Amino acid sequence: MKTRYCLMSLLLSTSVFCDNFAQNVEPQLISNSDSFTDRQPPTSILQTKLSFAPIVKKTAPTVVNIYTQRVVQSRESNLMADPFFRQFFGHDLKLSVPRDRIERSLGSGVIVSPEGLIVTCHHVVQDSDQINVVLSDKREFQAKVVKLDPKSDLAILKINPSKGALPFSDIGTAESSEIGDLVLAIGNPFGLDQTVTSGIVSAKKTIMGAYVIQTDAAINIGNSGGGLFDMEGRLIGINSAIYSKTGGSNGIGFAVPSEMVKVVLQSVGSQKPPQKPWLGIQGSEVTPIIAEAMGIDLPIGVYVNKLYPKGPADIAGLKVGDVIRKVDGKDITDISGLEFIVATRQAGTETAIEIMREGKLHHVRFPLTPPTDTIPRETTKLGGKHPLTGAIVANLSPALATELSLNVFDGGVVITKSPQDTTPFRLGFEEGDLILQINNQKIGNVKELTENLNSAKAQWVISFKRGQEILSISVRA
Repeated sequence: MKTRYCLMSLLLSTSVFCDNFAQNVEPQLISNSDSFTDRQPPTSILQTKLSFAPIVKKTAPTVVNIYTQRVVQSRESNLMADPFFRQFFGHDLKLSVPRDRIERSLGSGVIVSPEGLIVTCHHVVQDSDQINVVLSDKREFQAKVVKLDPKSDLAILKINPSKGALPFSDIGTAESSEIGDLVLAIGNPFGLDQTVTSGIVSAKKTIMGAYVIQTDAAINIGNSGGGLFDMEGRLIGINSAIYSKTGGSNGIGFAVPSEMVKVVLQSVGSQKPPQKPWLGIQGSEVTPIIAEAMGIDLPIGVYVNKLYPKGPADIAGLKVGDVIRKVDGKDITDISGLEFIVATRQAGTETAIEIMREGKLHHVRFPLTPPTDTIPRETTKLGGKHPLTGAIVANLSPALATELSLNVFDGGVVITKSPQDTTPFRLGFEEGDLILQINNQKIGNVKELTENLNSAKAQWVISFKRGQEILSISVRA
């Protein structure tokens, strides 16, 4: 039996191309025989033509070039550049002359409103003194930053066009895209004019606390801030990073999902950081052993190991030992998938969660609330005579832990700033270091930290956590 089918439907999962193709070309009849000799060659150019041009024409005008510059002051002299004199005088500023040096960088952005709001990456415009935006039609504007969100690596710029309408992108939903869907990445790699690359959605995951879409569409230096578009021309992500050992594209790129873009856009005009929901749980993947013990057919979901007191999960009635199976009807396979879905929901609303408890299914209404300072931060600049003099510390509250990408369950006191001209900076302490002990005394809050630091007079042994490592340093008076 001979079967009619559209050749392009074998190549694309989207119906728009097949529909357009079918309107213009009579499908070729092909035998279902295993022999390739029975197949006929294309009889027209339209039968071999596959083009993303219609989508590019719609989306490319909304993608812009971003050029930034900042003035960096360096103090140097020809004399002090000589290692011989440095050996004797060090970096004596009296012998050096301040000089201004201009640092320039480039990136991309996407216009998301007719009023001139542009979304880009935080690292593209960070610490910039001047930002210029060049549109696809060569119009150029100076832009100002109206919102920064380092946590999600997003920034919102504003331009004020004097004349002419601005093209802007429709913001879609990254959640609606599935693994394997075709996507286009549009940006300005290496400062070149607009470049379009295609690929698929490779994964959705969390990487170092950031929620990202992974794609194999080629992304290079300068693409940061550009758009990731679906086959309907909707913005589903902002290209932000690549995994590469050489600096070039290896087919592993990451984009901030459009749901994050919407959250940051909603906070424009507010002095507060964007409000993103949090879970208030510590969980792990369900292993086959856990699944068997709980009578679960498949090892999927998130096993709740710990609940933050009075956190969202605790308020919702979850218990240690519960297995979170679904959120709003979507299957949860691991902790990163759970974090991704919750983080892309709007704070102040509720979501439906399906859990397994003692072999029975339960449905729970889960409040989506932003992390708060349930523990007062008590931000303090440390004084006195000890190794941490000059550092700024605070109690680790849920809100602060989220801001610094730390584990809220660690608790304790964290260094929020270690200025360069202070002793803690010279000793190697960094922002985000969590102070655990002083001379074998556990530190629970800022008051205990200051008391232990000031009580020691001859030697301080400081234990602290950085990332997943526990480090220790010993300092004598």
